[in-house]
Amino acid sequence: MPSSGANATAIDDGLAVIDFVKRLPYVDGSRVSLYGVSLGGNLVAYLVSKVPTIHAAILGAPAPIWFLGVQTPAGGGRPDLSKATPDPAVAEANIAPIRTPVLILVGTEDRLITMATTLHDLLQKAGKPVRMDVYEHGYHDFVLGPQGQDRKDLPRGEVLLGGALEALDLSVSFVKAASPGAR
Repeated sequence: MPSSGANATAIDDGLAVIDFVKRLPYVDGSRVSLYGVSLGGNLVAYLVSKVPTIHAAILGAPAPIWFLGVQTPAGGGRPDLSKATPDPAVAEANIAPIRTPVLILVGTEDRLITMATTLHDLLQKAGKPVRMDVYEHGYHDFVLGPQGQDRKDLPRGEVLLGGALEALDLSVSFVKAASPGAR
């Protein structure tokens, strides 16, 4: 049962949105798909573990930190998530109920590529329908397009708009191709 009031969480909010959208008279509730980028990908992973009837899920440059039970060190500074390891019990419990086809999009310059790969491998090992596409030179949020970023550390960043558009086309095709019978 989702919490309410001050105790509501992003997962509870996501569940409420899914429920609301599925009840709209012009929406086919069996065709609802989710797309989340970065921590939004973390949220989408949780949502498909809670609502196994979601048609398809796309995790763009996911940061599945809490979904996989990754412990980050306390204190200041940005933790090195490239070396993060999941908590096997947390990851297994979250992955077990998933029936939704999952597409993971990640770039080679994304410092979370190792975590995305770990998520993919754990889903695959558990027999879940998952696919991961890796984009050359893609930085963490490339799937959202250039967003006016001046990335001097990625001198080929301007070539990523094509990749972002390709990822969008792939996402739409993935959703169209997903079928409840394939789960």
